[in-house]
Amino acid sequence: MLDGSEFLDSGALTIRCSVIQYTKGITGNRLLSSLPSRTVERLQPSLIPVMLQQHETLYRPGTPVICVYFPLRPAVISILASTTDGKSVAVAMAGSESAAGIEAILGQREFVNSAVVQFPGEALKVEVQDLRREFQSGGEFQDRVLDHFRYFLTEASQSAACNRIHQLQQRLCRWLLGMLNRVGTAELPVTHEMLSYSLGTPRSEITLAACALRKAGVIEYKRGSILILDRAKLESTVCECYRVIVRAAPWEVQTPPRVLTSRILQYRPPAQISQVS
Repeated sequence: MLDGSEFLDSGALTIRCSVIQYTKGITGNRLLSSLPSRTVERLQPSLIPVMLQQHETLYRPGTPVICVYFPLRPAVISILASTTDGKSVAVAMAGSESAAGIEAILGQREFVNSAVVQFPGEALKVEVQDLRREFQSGGEFQDRVLDHFRYFLTEASQSAACNRIHQLQQRLCRWLLGMLNRVGTAELPVTHEMLSYSLGTPRSEITLAACALRKAGVIEYKRGSILILDRAKLESTVCECYRVIVRAAPWEVQTPPRVLTSRILQYRPPAQISQVS
């Protein structure tokens, strides 16, 4: 089970991320960097830079709402819905375009999902009460947060439909593209176990789907990582859910550059994504 933390007596999680010095600032998160300077100045004293470790659990169902995490690229956090028998499935991701736990601003006292760090990196941690105060004052921050909520609802509902209707290979492509857009590197440090946990599918089935993509020249993988070889083929294999989610984003989806590693990807700009049949 992907677990990187323990419970305190208070019910909160002991997060193992360490406080660090700014290296990216708010420019590493598009939600924060889109705010007017006067709003940023008010939030600045509350922003605590931390380092997120891969597989770290930031919160679980039933834990008190204390902090919100704004990932800085390339950090990515998966939002997982779980059942009492230990099964889970990813319903959304939070990368540098958004935040994890921001729904707490609306008054939620306990988390209903889990949040697990999929890709390590820096983040800005803020106490909920500070964000709630800024949200209630209205203005640009409130508008940006509501945009985030609308996108989150679209992503979660579309992911639920996708997990029920579409084939595993298509769902795997959707997950890989979502990570690729957020991380910006063709090599993703993910295991079949992590994919099984995120997609709510047995590991043996993940292996078969990944093997099919490798035979098609779409990906290559080794223990602990997957390398995207051909983005165009990945987009042609994915179901329509990916494009629905991309079109719903209130920000421009940042697709990676042509050369991400020593290999060259077959790349097309974001404007052509919706034209894939």
